[in-house]
Amino acid sequence: MTQNHNDDNEFEMLYLKERKKSSILLIVAIVLAVATAGSVLWAVNKEPASSSQFPSGTPGQDFNGQGGFPGGGQGGPGFGLDVTSFFKDDGSVDTDKVDETTSRFPGGGDSRFTDLMQQRVDQAVEDGDITQDQADKLMDAFSTATESSNAS
Repeated sequence: MTQNHNDDNEFEMLYLKERKKSSILLIVAIVLAVATAGSVLWAVNKEPASSSQFPSGTPGQDFNGQGGFPGGGQGGPGFGLDVTSFFKDDGSVDTDKVDETTSRFPGGGDSRFTDLMQQRVDQAVEDGDITQDQADKLMDAFSTATESSNAS
């Protein structure tokens, strides 16, 4: 009987130990599930930037907050500009505004800048904000401004 009683106590201790491990594992799984669900909800509810606007930034930060456009504020390079703002009333490209924007980018613009502008211009065309012809002319103006800024 004593042997049976010791076996029962040992079994009960092992059972309680495993039960504790199972409880901890369950708590960890619940915490991870809640964190995952929260991350998914945050990503789904995150408001996307307007199709033809620059993302916000602050001085010394780029398009995702890592360093780039100076000037900061709503709209990226401190202007709050959208792609359509680079056009005059007659539909022609406002080269002065293009030059000003390019000159505000560190180093006068680089591939990150032109890649971002291309994405924004393509999105503006897709959204019907500008025509493909206007997009081509605007990107030509940005390329010219970037080249001249980098040459000096």
